[in-house]
Amino acid sequence: MSMQIKRFRSTGVLTLAACLGVSAGLFGQSQSGQAGFNNGQRSAESLAKRHEASNAPTDRDLYCSGFITQQDVPESTFIAGGQQSPDMSQFGGHDSIFLTGSDFSVGQRFSVIRHSVDPDKYQAASDIARLQKAAGAFYDELGIVEVYAVRGSIGIARPVLSCREMVPGDIVVPFTERERPTYRKYPALEPWTPSNGKTTGRIILGGDYQYVLGDHHIAYLNVGTNQGVKAGDYFRVTRDYSSLKDREIDELSLRASTSDIGQIPAKGFAGGDSLIGKQKKAAAARLDSFPRQTLGDMMVLHATPTTSTALVMNSLQPMYVGDSVEMMEDAPPQPAIAMHAPTIQCSMSPDSVQVGQMATLTCSGTSEDSRPLTYQFEADRGQIRPQDNSAVIDTRNLPPGPVNITAKVMDDRDLSANAAAVLNVIAPPAPPAPKAEDAGAIAFKAKSAYVDNRAKAVLDGMALRLQQDPTATLVIGGTSTPAENAKLAQERAQNAKTYLTRDKGIDPNRIDARANAAAAATAPTASTGAAELWFVPAGAQKPF
Repeated sequence: MSMQIKRFRSTGVLTLAACLGVSAGLFGQSQSGQAGFNNGQRSAESLAKRHEASNAPTDRDLYCSGFITQQDVPESTFIAGGQQSPDMSQFGGHDSIFLTGSDFSVGQRFSVIRHSVDPDKYQAASDIARLQKAAGAFYDELGIVEVYAVRGSIGIARPVLSCREMVPGDIVVPFTERERPTYRKYPALEPWTPSNGKTTGRIILGGDYQYVLGDHHIAYLNVGTNQGVKAGDYFRVTRDYSSLKDREIDELSLRASTSDIGQIPAKGFAGGDSLIGKQKKAAAARLDSFPRQTLGDMMVLHATPTTSTALVMNSLQPMYVGDSVEMMEDAPPQPAIAMHAPTIQCSMSPDSVQVGQMATLTCSGTSEDSRPLTYQFEADRGQIRPQDNSAVIDTRNLPPGPVNITAKVMDDRDLSANAAAVLNVIAPPAPPAPKAEDAGAIAFKAKSAYVDNRAKAVLDGMALRLQQDPTATLVIGGTSTPAENAKLAQERAQNAKTYLTRDKGIDPNRIDARANAAAAATAPTASTGAAELWFVPAGAQKPF
């Protein structure tokens, strides 16, 4: 085993646990954080299952995988900050992100990329630094954002695909949709496949700068469209035994004894306790004669003229940066894998509410293909607040009648199913009419709106009741006689209210003072006016 195994980084290759997407067609499960290899060979059935899982890479596979390019990448448009700046400098999920450096318009989409270098600067093989320099600059892909508002020179965007945290200074370039390759079903890998004479290259970098690669890890190759490579091509990963001589630990292995105790090696075998001089050269030559190993295979996700970004599909054993790749023969045509749309069932609780009350719609989606699911909800009226697979319907300010809700479940391939639900909104019962014991009156002298002491005594009683029941209100209806000015009715009601608010501290909002022209005078004599007092408990109907 090579010394570089000790440099395995546990962070994973383009780890995507934080990715949240909400756009149509986005986003499915992608790369795992741990290498998926084992040291032994797998059965043909096990190796074939990877290809039967789906018929195309997910959006995260395509747009979170990074690339190496010799072409100039414009860096004039970038992330300047976000809604929580300067308290927050990392953005993702549903954060609002501020873009600068271009003329933005609502609906534009941009890829967020980062010019990056390996902080460890470790070289897995002696010629890797040269190959990396010749290939170009490496750019990590952090996600896709969409502009939803423009203020001055700032485009305000939200992620529709978040691969990892974005920070100020990250580059944004116009989003370009990539061809989505289709998985091919190959026969089980043969561990000793001879060369087929097709295009060859090298693994010059691992995703997240890993040096040991396994299932579903990202690898960058030094062959691209100039060599006829395109999305969907498969490469076989190979290793000659002679290439082990380039690895530090194998130099030590060549010096170690290969003989067992008491063994007499075959004539002509270059081995023994010390491989030096001619013996060492003969041992190295013997490695050159060993058959080439097949370590696994990978599929090209996208390519530049000189490089390719590939996804490891199957690994028979660990793959290293520096290993060789060879384009595979075309796989025999296979029928398209059947894709099943998800199903959905929903229930409303309760299914009937009074105006102002709330109800909850809960849905359960099922994917026969075991795909991740997301939910959307729409209502033809009222307010709806979605949360995961449920939604709360708020009926405040709605007239009675049905509320029609549509629930939609989608998988990461944009296959969907809908379900309809109805919430019946009914009018609340009519409030009770005021009771006779809640009524009172004060009398006024003819042609006067002055609140005298006898009137104040009655009003004091009403003030006490209002203080004892802070949820109740008071209606004051002023009246006047035919012989009086009609304006006195309103003045008498208003003066009674003024006494209660100014002298007794009652909240003015709890008193409704108005003229009641339809009511007969309740004063002791028909020649004088009055003001009716109606104590209205919470929920009771006003008298007029």
